[in-house]
Amino acid sequence: MEKTIGEVTKTNSVKTMVRLTEYKGHNLLDIRDYFKPRNSQSFTPTRKGIAIDVSKVSDIITLLEKAEAELASTK
Repeated sequence: MEKTIGEVTKTNSVKTMVRLTEYKGHNLLDIRDYFKPRNSQSFTPTRKGIAIDVSKVSDIITLLEKAEAELASTK
């Protein structure tokens, strides 16, 4: 399974991609920075990222929602 869900542009040469991948038989949600070297048209994955087993995605979403609520309450 390899599917890009979306991306967030950080700079002209760096973007964070959210992808569904498979590694050694495990289905993963991969959130990783990609870098575009000079004189290149394509982005390359970096070591900056996290791969989460898909069975844990709902737990991560719950934590992200708590963080979002905390940020909203501090405004």
